[in-house]
Amino acid sequence: MFQVVVDSEKTGSQLLQKGKLRRRVTLIPLNKIDDRTLPKDRLEAAQSAVGDPELCRLALDLVDHDPEVSAAMKYVYGRTVICNTSDDAKKATFDAKVRSVTLDGDIFDPSGLLTGGSRPQGADCLLAKIMKLNDLQSSLNNLRAEQESVHADWTASTEKKKVFQKFSLQEQQLELLEQRMAATTYGKLSQQLESAVNDIESAEESMQQATDAMAQASTRRAELEAELKDSTKTRDKALKQLEKQLSSKKLERDNLRNSGREETQSVEVLALEIEECEREMVSLEESIVSAGDVESDAAAAVEEANEKYSAVKVSYDEANAKVDVIREQIVSCDKTISTASTQKKSLLRAVTEFELEKKKIDHRLQRFIKDQQQASGVVQALENAHDWIDAEKQFFGRAHTGYDFEAQSLSEAQARLAHLEQEQVKLAKRINKKVMGMFEKAEHEYQELMKKKRIIENDKAKIEAVIHELDQKKCEALTKTWEKVNGDFGSIFETLLPGTTAKLDPPEGKSVLEGLEVKVAFGGVWKQSLQELSGGQRSLLALSLVLAMLRFKPAPMYILDEVDAALDMSHTQNIGQMLKKHFPQSQFIVVSLKDGMFNNANVLFKTKFVDGLSTVMRTCNIQR
Repeated sequence: MFQVVVDSEKTGSQLLQKGKLRRRVTLIPLNKIDDRTLPKDRLEAAQSAVGDPELCRLALDLVDHDPEVSAAMKYVYGRTVICNTSDDAKKATFDAKVRSVTLDGDIFDPSGLLTGGSRPQGADCLLAKIMKLNDLQSSLNNLRAEQESVHADWTASTEKKKVFQKFSLQEQQLELLEQRMAATTYGKLSQQLESAVNDIESAEESMQQATDAMAQASTRRAELEAELKDSTKTRDKALKQLEKQLSSKKLERDNLRNSGREETQSVEVLALEIEECEREMVSLEESIVSAGDVESDAAAAVEEANEKYSAVKVSYDEANAKVDVIREQIVSCDKTISTASTQKKSLLRAVTEFELEKKKIDHRLQRFIKDQQQASGVVQALENAHDWIDAEKQFFGRAHTGYDFEAQSLSEAQARLAHLEQEQVKLAKRINKKVMGMFEKAEHEYQELMKKKRIIENDKAKIEAVIHELDQKKCEALTKTWEKVNGDFGSIFETLLPGTTAKLDPPEGKSVLEGLEVKVAFGGVWKQSLQELSGGQRSLLALSLVLAMLRFKPAPMYILDEVDAALDMSHTQNIGQMLKKHFPQSQFIVVSLKDGMFNNANVLFKTKFVDGLSTVMRTCNIQR
């Protein structure tokens, strides 16, 4: 059964009609939700049971929500508390009777139902993520506040810089204005006018050359006509010559005609170009007039720029005065810095001298430590080489003993040592040194073996003591386990099979460490062997033994798969009552096909086929 919160009854009915909700659900309109907020006294009781209010907080206080859905949030989170650990959740649940949830997602209900278990490795709890998100959000707010303060300081420090950059910016604007004036339409039109005038002049020169060529051709034609009139008298003689000249002249005439045509075409082209140039001149004159207007506007802009320049210059002078003041301050600061640097140099020289002196002292100390270590090494070598030093060390430096170093003279001791060394040399000639070396070596090996023997004997004693202690602990643990399991075994079997008794006893003449036997009694009469029991009785006996051992070392969850398959209805009913009696704080998942087990279950899941599909139906039994 599921509960769904909707904004109104109309929305719920629409969802049901459209088939949006395919499972069995309970629709709760938002305007009919009861106030399910946990009473203040129960919350305080849960916090007092945990011991710290910060470790037990209401879930509603940890969830941000809009005021519109406050009623729904109270209905969902108003009666649940959030605890850090399972121990705190158990205290809040079972001491104050409040439903609690841990940060790991385990749910504790006052009715005894525990929901949770192991999670996948690396999975984080949602509530832990929310708490971590809140911490990160507060850290982000602090960093933003620091950023705003730093930005304000940076803005204040850049205001002075803007004052100095303002004048240079105005100069750049003035240069850009001059460049823009040079690149206006007036300048471009002036250049076009000059190029058009040059083209007209070149066209007039070409036209004048063509006119001269036509005049020369007309003159030559008149001359030829005059010669033709004068040559009537000598026409016969010079007829052939004239015909030849006529043919040549015709050719020349044709050439002149062709050239005249070409010149005429060029003149026409030039005339068209002149007309086009005239039109361009008219348009250029108009452009010049408009350029004059642009020039007047540019002059006004220049005057305005000059005014701005004068204003900027005034501000520049003021800024320059401030700069002079700042420069004077900088000069004074430089003087202070130079004085401080001089003092710093003197202090650095003093520090250098102190460091040199310190290095000298450290060098002396290291040399002294090295000498001390060498002396300690020599002493240790002497102690290792001569065993009598350990025995006589307690008398070193004492008065009235052979080791009174203050009463003896070092020179006399050295002279005596030299004398003894000479005597040793003399005696060495009469004594075999190899035998003494072999004796010392054998004695040293003997001492080493004895030392190893003592070490082995000590280790053996320690190992025997540890073995004895472990045996005692093993006996105590086995005895304790046997007593606990034996009591639970008899109680559980008596619940499953009324009128019977069962126990675990060691064999006759033996202890618990050597083994245990299962014994069963019916009506006070103990059976000689388990072969006398039926199959169902043996099943109940085995189930009792397994559950008794689980009582000694409980598990978070138990799964029983058709343990009542070979039992009758009364025995199945006894199993359900036994689980409720002996395992009130444990969670069982039982697979069964008999009603005797169904009647004792807190929650029942039934499977069946509906329209060819396997469905699961959940039912909560009402405990009376």
